[in-house]
Amino acid sequence: MKDREETGESSLELLKERAKELNCLYRVDEILNNGRLSFAEAFERIVLVLPSGFRFPELCQVEITYENHQHRSPGFVTGLPVKDSVDIVSDGRTVGTIEVVYTGEVPLT
Repeated sequence: MKDREETGESSLELLKERAKELNCLYRVDEILNNGRLSFAEAFERIVLVLPSGFRFPELCQVEITYENHQHRSPGFVTGLPVKDSVDIVSDGRTVGTIEVVYTGEVPLT
């Protein structure tokens, strides 16, 4: 916590970020629990929602690859240096990935 205080980030700002993350998770959970959506429809909605949970949503884009089908944020750019990815695992096997990229420079703190 001391490092964050040194960068000038207040407790209120940290709580706002956590609230934003939780809201994003709730929205993704709603999409995944909507039994009327196909996987493709759910993934198309999720790529639009996920950036809202990140610190700089205006610079954030998402790509979900599931069983060789790609679902991307509008204007998704590949090969950017600031990115994070995670495998989608079902029944013990990897069936896809979720990749999040920032399209511009962001502070690393």
